[in-house]
Amino acid sequence: MELAEHGVWSDIKAPISTITLCRPSAGNALTPPGLTALHKSITAVGNVRDCRALVLRAEGAIFSQGLDLSSFVDSSGTPSFDIMRHYVRCLELLRDIDIPVIAVVAGKLFGGGLGFVAAADIALASDDASFSLPEVTIGMIPAMVTPFLLRRLTLAQIQYLTLSTQTLTAAQAHQAGLVDCIVTSKELEPELKRYLRRIRRSSPAAVAAAKRYLRQIEDLPFQSRLKVAE
Repeated sequence: MELAEHGVWSDIKAPISTITLCRPSAGNALTPPGLTALHKSITAVGNVRDCRALVLRAEGAIFSQGLDLSSFVDSSGTPSFDIMRHYVRCLELLRDIDIPVIAVVAGKLFGGGLGFVAAADIALASDDASFSLPEVTIGMIPAMVTPFLLRRLTLAQIQYLTLSTQTLTAAQAHQAGLVDCIVTSKELEPELKRYLRRIRRSSPAAVAAAKRYLRQIEDLPFQSRLKVAE
């Protein structure tokens, strides 16, 4: 099943589904209808029998800048918290789906868009990709994506990126743990195929169980984690 709605194109099928952000003229920023389309697509992938992985990608030079600011901030500058919660829910759906989610990043990724990498299980990036959190330059903070970024970065690293607004190269992002693998643009697709081949050799039931187990550990307070480890 193929869908194209409001900047989100989906190819939903077994064994591999793909969701592509396809609003490159606007930096793949998501409008409220785009969020609804993304939510619907992720949910649909989760309902496909024998789907083994979800690939998340984007068209254009910017992978994503997160939310379309013009669509969720009114004329007085007040943000819509309902829209923000909807965005967070989409990231939660990506994190919680029972199949591996692979983010394939080529180009720039900044602001709320970093949430897509942080919510994914595997993040592949081309060596010319870049990553930044510039929210404070426009009077905001990266509150929506920080809980997801904590899956990959330390609080100190997030604080540095937030306050310095420095841009990480792909190599720096890999060293920090934000992405798992960097290759040349030419090697990005072959590398994705190698990961998908390995995933298809794994037990779907074990993969789903592992994701649920690790998510439970992730959601526990630190002291509870220590008790689990005893």
